[in-house]
Amino acid sequence: MMKFRALASYALLCCLLLYLAACSQSTAPEPTVVLSGITAEYFGSTDFTGVSKARIDRNIHFDWQAVSPIKGLLPGPFSVRWQGYLISQEDEVVKPIITAQGEAKLFIEGREILPGQSLELKAKQSYALKLEYVKTGENASISLEWLRGGKTEVIAQKYFEPLAASLVLTPISGVLKGENLLTNADFEGNEGGWLSYGGQVQAVASDLIASSTSLSLKNWAWVQQDLPVSDIEVGTAYTLFGNAKAAAGASCMMAFAGGSASSKLFEQKVQITSDVWLDKEINVTLPAETVWLSVYMTSEQAECQFDDFSLVAGDTNPSAPPNLPVTPQSPLSNGDFDTDLSRWSVYGGTAALVSPGQGGSGKAIEINDFSWVQQDLISAKYIPGASYKLSAFGRSATSQECTLGYVISAASSTLVDERLVFTSPSWEAKSVTITVPNSFAWSAIFLSTGNHPCQFDTIRLEKQ
Repeated sequence: MMKFRALASYALLCCLLLYLAACSQSTAPEPTVVLSGITAEYFGSTDFTGVSKARIDRNIHFDWQAVSPIKGLLPGPFSVRWQGYLISQEDEVVKPIITAQGEAKLFIEGREILPGQSLELKAKQSYALKLEYVKTGENASISLEWLRGGKTEVIAQKYFEPLAASLVLTPISGVLKGENLLTNADFEGNEGGWLSYGGQVQAVASDLIASSTSLSLKNWAWVQQDLPVSDIEVGTAYTLFGNAKAAAGASCMMAFAGGSASSKLFEQKVQITSDVWLDKEINVTLPAETVWLSVYMTSEQAECQFDDFSLVAGDTNPSAPPNLPVTPQSPLSNGDFDTDLSRWSVYGGTAALVSPGQGGSGKAIEINDFSWVQQDLISAKYIPGASYKLSAFGRSATSQECTLGYVISAASSTLVDERLVFTSPSWEAKSVTITVPNSFAWSAIFLSTGNHPCQFDTIRLEKQ
């Protein structure tokens, strides 16, 4: 069960039979491929504005603790808006229940559901659902359950249908090939992002990597992370990497499972009995019917330790053969802006290409009206522990601050936060050199301004 320090429970009813009959019921869009799951937009603020990331979640059942809920948002304050359709397979009366650390509001058919109410559902009818959540303290968690048939359970994936893509404010990018799809995969954020089911689970000092943390399981513990539905690409090879060791006489297990709407399609397991760290690997090509994925770890009574996990779709970035030269690739793309704004996401304000760029030719990007433009960098192209130089040209027509930022984040802390600030009306060059941490969750470069125009060009991130 999820472990929450503060619990706020709400029993929710929308309309008794006569009242519900008067409610207008939405008809869910009919996508080309019918998906299950719920559309989620994650915001790096507590008011559902600013930088946002979108995906399709399997259900609403998360225990983030202090970690960021999604790559691309820094650890700290955030909010989430889930939207989609609730569809029952039979006529039934249910009582939705929210358990959360933070503030949460549930809406059905546009009406806020009040505590103590029940909901009468008609078979095969679609009810528009919106759940808004705001992190208010150090830790964050939320679970949307319902009481049905005398049993309280998490509302399962099969009862949700996501919004059509055209109705989502933030584009859903799909599977990031070659990137680690797991949240808090190195357990530096303790158990954040993982769900614990029984036993004893705690973060402990790791002897695998100096000054790092591993996850200790004992007393028949089970720890699991469900992947977003939008991280599924059928027909693609997925590879799970993980490190584990067992106390003397213990048997430990790491596993990768997936299934269709009606059955489990695969469950690949690796057993570990060694008392020294072993690096294990599981490879699976997703069957065509796959709609859910999970990674889990288990222990028996004696202690098992796990560390440094990753789940990668597609290219796993293998090492080059010995004696062959390796050409470093920059994690940054399209820093010249000569054709378009591809790979850059615009959050608020205005952003456009202008001519000429720095040097009197080409194009530059101009942002205005409190705009924020961000590119999430490709982690697989970094060499951990190496030095990288970030350089750029910028100018401010009004001599007010124009900012280029570079952040590298772990699941629960910001590791690098560098700013290049431009205030000259003429083009000026600035740079900063950083050492990339050996372990991190994601990184990004962003451009920001106030209520004034800023121009940027020739942004480079190069290994030294």
